[in-house]
Formats: sequence, structure tokens, C-alpha cells
Amino acid sequence: AVALVPDDGAAAFDASTTSGALLAMVRPHRLLVVTNSIDNAAIARARVGVRSVLIGGELEERTGSLVGPTAEQAARGFAVERFFTSASAVDIALGTMEVSLEEAAVKTVLAAAAGATVVLADSSKLGQQALARALNCRAIDILVTDLDPS
Repeated sequence: AVALVPDDGAAAFDASTTSGALLAMVRPHRLLVVTNSIDNAAIARARVGVRSVLIGGELEERTGSLVGPTAEQAARGFAVERFFTSASAVDIALGTMEVSLEEAAVKTVLAAAAGATVVLADSSKLGQQALARALNCRAIDILVTDLDPS
């Protein structure tokens, strides 16, 4: 996944710890990171060559993300090269799923603002379902997982 992060321009990262781990490994030259995570904004800011923008919103206690109409409106204002997101669950028919409708809504807006969407999901998330549908499979450009591609 590190190789998929652009060296410059703009990329969005969701509020997941998976995206935070990816951010901690990047070595870009001039990258603007857009995120709905206080923690991931701080991780990005600590990286040389990275600026971060934290979109506002209401704190979703279960995920530590900022969600709601304010977050969605702010996310609509960006055009990013890639959106990196994890998911609570990934189902072949339903797409990615989240623990709350608000979390799913922000991810849907960030995916729409991106040239490409990269889902970061380990095998424990695949074939599972959660409460709220976020991205249908057509909205996912790349799936990074620990499974063999077959």
C-alpha cells in the first residue's frame, strides 16, 4: 500500500488505525493529507513533507472519526488523487460496511472526491457484514489484503 501513496498532490485517509499505520510509513515530498481523524492528522503532520487538513464534524466515539453533515460538506470541497480506507467488513455483494451510518456517509463522500479508492482490509474483514453500507464494489479501484489474489 505504501507504493500507492502519491509523493505529492493530495490524498485522503479515513480514521482507521490501518490508515494511520500506512501514514506512519510514507515518505512523500509534498503531500496534502485530508482526513476525518484527529489521530491520523497528527501522524501525517509528524511526517516530513506532509501537510494535513482535518475535516470537522461530530466525534464518532466508536471509531474516533469526525462525522456528520459538517464532515461531509468539508469532504465535498476536496479533489484528491487517492482515498485510503479500511472497513469494518467487506462483502462481495454489498461492498464495504461500517459500524455507523455516519461513518459510511463520510467515506462515501471521500471516495467520490478521489480519482481512485484503495481499500485496506485484512482477511478477517472479508466475507463479513456490518451495520451500514459504504462503498459498493464498483467504487473500489484497488483492494490491498493479505490474501492471495485468487
